[in-house]
Amino acid sequence: MALNSPNSDGRLTVVACSTQSCDPALEVQLPWDPKGHPMTKLKKRTFATVDWIEEISVSDVCEIKGIIPPTTLDRIWDKIRTLSPS
Repeated sequence: MALNSPNSDGRLTVVACSTQSCDPALEVQLPWDPKGHPMTKLKKRTFATVDWIEEISVSDVCEIKGIIPPTTLDRIWDKIRTLSPS
């Protein structure tokens, strides 16, 4: 899941997502609905795993399926910041 718009080098910051919860301190549950959430399109309970962060090229993106609501994205960034020393 992409966390930002591409930077000047055409790279995106992404986090892994999983349908299995492992450590609530390192996860943010994403909005979902059995019929497909209107924004995320997720049909199963899914978690953004904030300790698994990578940078990828925009050209690595195959398809955009949904959008993460801004309030959820803020919660993800807040958790990432708590893991990263200033």
